Amino acid sequence: MTGRFLRVEEISPTVELADCWNFPADYRHVYRIPSHHLLLIESGTIVARPPGGEFEARAGDLICFRPTEVNEYGNRGPTLIYQAHLEFAPPPRHQATPRLGKWGALPVVVSLGNAFEAARRVFETLCAEVSQEGLTHELRLRSAVWELLAIFAAVVAGQPHPERGLDDWRRLRIQLESRLRENLTVGDLARERNLHPSYLIRQFKHRFGLSPKAFRTQARLREAARLLRTTELPAKSIALDLGFPSVKTFQRVFKHHFGVRPLEVRTKSLFAADPASATAVNPFQTNRFNLRPPLRRDWKEKYRVPDAEYTKRGLVPPPRG
Repeated sequence: MTGRFLRVEEISPTVELADCWNFPADYRHVYRIPSHHLLLIESGTIVARPPGGEFEARAGDLICFRPTEVNEYGNRGPTLIYQAHLEFAPPPRHQATPRLGKWGALPVVVSLGNAFEAARRVFETLCAEVSQEGLTHELRLRSAVWELLAIFAAVVAGQPHPERGLDDWRRLRIQLESRLRENLTVGDLARERNLHPSYLIRQFKHRFGLSPKAFRTQARLREAARLLRTTELPAKSIALDLGFPSVKTFQRVFKHHFGVRPLEVRTKSLFAADPASATAVNPFQTNRFNLRPPLRRDWKEKYRVPDAEYTKRGLVPPPRG
């Protein structure tokens, strides 16, 4: 038991990767877990097939996948998740799982109940801090992991989590930026929060300097610039997929915002750097890996399984590199 599990005094966490992903449709992942993989579900359903058996998890659940050579999970329908890959102790104990005192080992899946908001705040900290260098950021990462373990322990012990004031405005901002292909209206967003639409617009603009509509338009333009730079998708397809009413409208708004026409992004490589870096106001980017520095060129290979595993599950192996 000593080899497989960590006592509290042995825990010394290191976070390698943390991010927030919005999947608009079904998707399956097959990968290695060299340490532990934590996954927080904000919306949607996850169907997991780890070596120990299949299970489903839903919004409000926290998953802790154990180290394994092959793991598989997928989302069912639109799903928003936070995730982190981390070691709870340095090698050679990096694959050991923490024990929560008399409550036993860290559970594979747990429903957080009213502790969900606190767990989401922890993952937001992990996403914002993991790619930063320096002792201050490292200490914040470790503190966040300890807070998450405390939440785990309180939930499995049946202890209620104290309610705390949360910044729902920042979550609204992330929602607007990550769900670009959905028809989100101010009225719907206001009803979800029991607010009047005009109050929501006024308060959002007061905090971030833009109305929700303007912020969402800028987020769509940043995503369009990224797709133009990194894919061969036609500008028309990108514009319509991101909700612009016409190509002409897209071209006009894009030129006004960036100072260049959409096709100039490709022909002149004007966006060699990510255009979001200068305009984004979120502390971290969604749908993008946030990695611990220094970045290793082969970091993806650390989590990748042999191509035969994809084929066996009826999936096409992702490109290497």
